Amino acid sequence: MNLGILFRDLGLYPTHPLSLYYPLGVLGLWLLFLPFAYLRRITIFYNSSLKAAFGEEIIYRGIVYGTVMYLLHNELYALVISSLVFGLAHMGNLWWAGWRRAWHTTVHAGFRAGPVFGLVRWLSGDIYLGIAVHFLHNLFVMFPPPGFSHRMARTPTNEELRSKSGLED
Repeated sequence: MNLGILFRDLGLYPTHPLSLYYPLGVLGLWLLFLPFAYLRRITIFYNSSLKAAFGEEIIYRGIVYGTVMYLLHNELYALVISSLVFGLAHMGNLWWAGWRRAWHTTVHAGFRAGPVFGLVRWLSGDIYLGIAVHFLHNLFVMFPPPGFSHRMARTPTNEELRSKSGLED
């Protein structure tokens, strides 16, 4: 197996001339919203959401999705399995979110967001548009438009995350 085939199977090989511009747009949006994150004192969560958009797409829609596709040659199985693994990984939020919120996040990630991100991977053929969609989703959760804030879980502040992790300034 050569490196080009591996990159294509994992969704790392750009399938469209604009594919590599999507992550640049994400970085631009991150810079644009950074002052608002500072004002709300949610920079730890905000910066983590940028890393999550890149890292989770590489892991779940790149490695997991790509491996299932390579082994089973079935897009639907790849979408379902990568979404379920993505959802289960969000139980890692238990340390700061508590059982109820971590369970809600896990179900949301596995049965709502994961399939959407997987569908974007399926239709685009690579992970780059998925990175942008994932970050936009994270922005919506942290900065919900008026009328949606009552439905969304509140973003933890830097102080709350530090106190739950035992970290000090």
